[in-house]
Amino acid sequence: TLGLSTPCCLGFEEKFNYSITVDESIDPKNTQVPSLILQPIVENALNHGIFHKENDGQINIVFKHGKHKREVICIVEDDGIGRKKSKEMRSNIIKKADSYGTILIKELVDTFNKYEPIDIDIKYIDKELPKTGTTVIITINNTDHEKNH
Repeated sequence: TLGLSTPCCLGFEEKFNYSITVDESIDPKNTQVPSLILQPIVENALNHGIFHKENDGQINIVFKHGKHKREVICIVEDDGIGRKKSKEMRSNIIKKADSYGTILIKELVDTFNKYEPIDIDIKYIDKELPKTGTTVIITINNTDHEKNH
């Protein structure tokens, strides 16, 4: 699960819809995807994008293979207000906390890349008007490393 009943999501139950799509070529039982990377990205989509929308939001999460079977791409897409507008709406205190959260995600990725036999890359793409929201592309290489031990 994505932790949709966690405190960060309380009050959001009727504010958004979501879909999770896993490409049929991916074997979920033998594919390693670090949840500690995915969770804060989904939480950011909710807290900074969907929360400030006037109408219901949509979050789509897609898992698919990349260039080869050992590469999984996870796409987290929301139709929230977007990162730029969200930054404009927040106070300096929240901006500092958000910057700290972004730094922590980067440090977590760096730690995974240094100590685990996987390679993670994260790209943020801001949608262009008339669309709003953010697309985050997480590329994870060597997702079947547990089978190699």
